Amino acid sequence: MENLKINYMKKLFIIFLLNIVCFLTTSFNQKEQNNLENGFYYLSENEKDSKLVNDINPNYNIVYGIEKNPILTSSDFLDVAISNETCINEKSDDRAIDINLNESGRKKWKVAKKILTKSNESFVLIFENKVILVMDHCSHGELELLKIHIHLNNKNVKLFSSTINQEIEYYKLNNSKK
Repeated sequence: MENLKINYMKKLFIIFLLNIVCFLTTSFNQKEQNNLENGFYYLSENEKDSKLVNDINPNYNIVYGIEKNPILTSSDFLDVAISNETCINEKSDDRAIDINLNESGRKKWKVAKKILTKSNESFVLIFENKVILVMDHCSHGELELLKIHIHLNNKNVKLFSSTINQEIEYYKLNNSKK
């Protein structure tokens, strides 16, 4: 009788452990599936086919619907650098960022720029699953074909620059092995 109780307790404990493992695996898989690559995305007008992304500033409490397919990601960049340019508003913590595009990125950016200048389309820059910049048809003057020059109102500009440059290096290493 005692052996039956012990076996029953062992089985319950194993079932309990399996449930925890399944729960954790499901949670991590869902989190991974919701992650977006850092890069530029179009704002979506169709809520059904979009992903919802929060603004980086929690004070704004804004949620954006964005298209699931990126316009540009780190694989389309040559490098990202913090510009030496000073901002017009000296009290602002804005910093200018220069994103240099590779050949693939220039082609994609050329298409995106045409769409942006000819329509009321808008797009966003996603960093670590947050919207850090919204660009619309009024912004297209700064959008060159070889470089994207943007101002970020974010105290984490160095983090953005170093993270994206690490991603660029990762893409370079993986493509050189092929």
